[in-house]
Amino acid sequence: MKKRLLAIASFIMALVMSIACLGGCNLVTIDSDKDMEQVVATVSIESGVSSKLYKQELIMDYLNYGYQYVQAQGYTMEQALELVIDSRVNTMILTQYAMKYLDENGEVANSQITDKWNPERYLSNVDTADDVSDINQAKYTVYNAINSMLDSFATEGDSTKVGESSIQASRATPTGAAVDTEVTKDEKLEVLADGFDIGPDAKRREAFNKFINFLKINNLLGNDYKNNDITTTAYYKENLQNAKEAIVLEKFEEAYKKQALEELNLNFDEDTNNLENFDDAKVLFEDKKQDQMDMTNEEFVTALKEATAQSPVLYGAYGTYGYVYNLLLGIDDVQTSLIGKIDASKSDSEKALERADILATTRIKDLRASWVEANYEYDEATKKFGGDYTFTSVDNSLPFQGDVEVLKAKTDDEDAEYRATAPYIGLDQFIRSMNNYMKTGTFADTAETLTVDSVYNTATLAGSVKASGTYSNVEEYKEKINELLFAFSTDDGSLNTYKGYVIQPEVDAQKSEEYVATFAEAGRLLLSVGGQSYVIVASDFGYHVMFFSEVFNAGTGANLDLEQFLNANCDKGEYASWSAYYDAMMADFFEWEDTDNYLYVLMAAKCQSRVTNKFERLQKSTITKYLYQTEGAVEINTDSYADLLG
Repeated sequence: MKKRLLAIASFIMALVMSIACLGGCNLVTIDSDKDMEQVVATVSIESGVSSKLYKQELIMDYLNYGYQYVQAQGYTMEQALELVIDSRVNTMILTQYAMKYLDENGEVANSQITDKWNPERYLSNVDTADDVSDINQAKYTVYNAINSMLDSFATEGDSTKVGESSIQASRATPTGAAVDTEVTKDEKLEVLADGFDIGPDAKRREAFNKFINFLKINNLLGNDYKNNDITTTAYYKENLQNAKEAIVLEKFEEAYKKQALEELNLNFDEDTNNLENFDDAKVLFEDKKQDQMDMTNEEFVTALKEATAQSPVLYGAYGTYGYVYNLLLGIDDVQTSLIGKIDASKSDSEKALERADILATTRIKDLRASWVEANYEYDEATKKFGGDYTFTSVDNSLPFQGDVEVLKAKTDDEDAEYRATAPYIGLDQFIRSMNNYMKTGTFADTAETLTVDSVYNTATLAGSVKASGTYSNVEEYKEKINELLFAFSTDDGSLNTYKGYVIQPEVDAQKSEEYVATFAEAGRLLLSVGGQSYVIVASDFGYHVMFFSEVFNAGTGANLDLEQFLNANCDKGEYASWSAYYDAMMADFFEWEDTDNYLYVLMAAKCQSRVTNKFERLQKSTITKYLYQTEGAVEINTDSYADLLG
């Protein structure tokens, strides 16, 4: 699995620069190469290494990010420069310490480089089958950032954003699927091969000239710049060095945490939990469940509302609470206006019936047209989405319910381009199609007669229930519900929830309902029915298709063990048992950092936080040692940048 290391360097690329700053900022008042070579700070944690922060680099850091503190947060120029200097000095200290640590622990990628203070000694320079080398990764980072700057210059003044071509309103996407941030090896190498796209285009040439002029007026071109080659500028060289050092710091963090975790596994004896096998995880699970058993009612309600797959509620401390999914079939402005004109003096039942007549004209359509046009893993043959954009298996996933026109056929190098439109369907047709999808996996109209179960004919709900019922052994029940939510629900709050909306017991006379009365009452009735049940109930917002999700009565989960919980909520993939999954995970813990499997989360709560805290303490103590306790390790020359304060 792909690891996600937290960046600890203060390496912030020019992508954060505003166009206003880029277009007109001129911080330098003395046009002198010698002035730019003044040393602002020197760091040397031991003999044989000396890192210098030059005035030219200070200006670069200020323009990269420091100026934002002046513009957005009210810093003075002096405060902003001091912040930049402090950040750079701290990074210089940590970078030197990182190289020392990696050298002493044999974490050397390029042994041909004998100088332990050379960052490239710890960076790979050969591309692997899956990714580019560390050296190429650093180059890619700088290339990509500068190309983005040139893009911004080239589109300055345009009314539309770069790449904004969809004719549809943007539809919410599943958590983690909105943007694909994974850059392939081929894409990185392609950026490096293409270099900086200047070309003959007049706008692009103008953008390039603006960028070069910006570097020139701030004395960031350097003495080696020639032939319009950005890689010869001092700006590029300095940012490339920063990118290399940032990777060194990441490698240092990874190596230190790995070693700390191994020590934790061997030496951790608190509460007799040695973290040696799956049984240790079971003990941690029981501890978490016991904590929830001791919750107050208020704490329990808060836990329900804040629960996630990584932090679930394991025990029903009080009853009856639970979750329901809400698929809102929203209404248009005309219906909203008509509902607002219903005579308030009428009885509740009269108002409900009049509202039902208005809601009967509700129109529904598939809202995922923008997914098709954005090519979110869209399959032209089946009209289905894949990967992170579907919840069910391929067989049960919900196809796009609309028409798709192919504007450009797919090629080996480029995705296809589509125009998607979805027709409106009526309320009853939607309900029949929904039921058919839940039962058979096909979203299509049927001859089903819609009925209302008498259990929902309470005083509150009289006249407000459109249909209700239960399903029997629906395959991938909750996954299908989420497919329907993302396709049809006009309630953005119903998307990307853990298990839906929290339903609480009936409130007493001194309190008010959290939701509209019909929604709250229908939710409580769903919790009492349980299983795979649903009710479609009206409110002034439209019809709510409410599905049962989960109920917590007092004592629910008391006998639940870790293995049962994992089987019900997680996927162990290729591993034959959860014990085998545990062993593989703990053997390479930080390589599993991007998993949301509860077993990893459980163990992370016990050991990862300790390892992370230990690493953070090391960083702070290292900075303190060389910044304040080691004479001569850090020297600052305030006179070198005094003129900038004017």
